[in-house]
Amino acid sequence: MITREEVINLCNLAKLSINKREIDCISSDLTKIVHFVNQVNNAETEALKLSSNKISFQNLREDKIKESFSREETLKNAQNKDGYFYVDTYFK
Repeated sequence: MITREEVINLCNLAKLSINKREIDCISSDLTKIVHFVNQVNNAETEALKLSSNKISFQNLREDKIKESFSREETLKNAQNKDGYFYVDTYFK
């Protein structure tokens, strides 16, 4: 069980401000998380076959520089004609 004092200490270390109501909720949630992690750690894995995802770098193509569009051709349909593309801001 994650105690109230441990939650308060953890939140202080993380510089999180929480109110008294949230302490019990966070304590309960963290206790459930720790319990789940312990279940995963105790899972029987002896019979599982090891596997890996290996990539053979010998099969990759060689990078080659080839002809491309000129800067002027690339930017000819840009809204602003100062040499850049502008996009809308998504984060404020």
